[in-house]
Amino acid sequence: MVMRSMMVQDREVVAEIRVSVSVRYRNLEIITSSKKVHQDLTFQHNNLLLNRNFWWWHWSNHRWWNG
Repeated sequence: MVMRSMMVQDREVVAEIRVSVSVRYRNLEIITSSKKVHQDLTFQHNNLLLNRNFWWWHWSNHRWWNG
């Protein structure tokens, strides 16, 4: 009887550990993926700024050349 209850307890503990590990892993995945999304957005934003500055510079140069 004592042995059986200990086995049941062990099984419950193992299940709890599994759940906590999987939750922690999922949270880690969410954090890393959101960081990646943030990096991608920053990258896209910088690209937009670069493109806009380039086109503005390009256009102002042409205007300057053409009087």
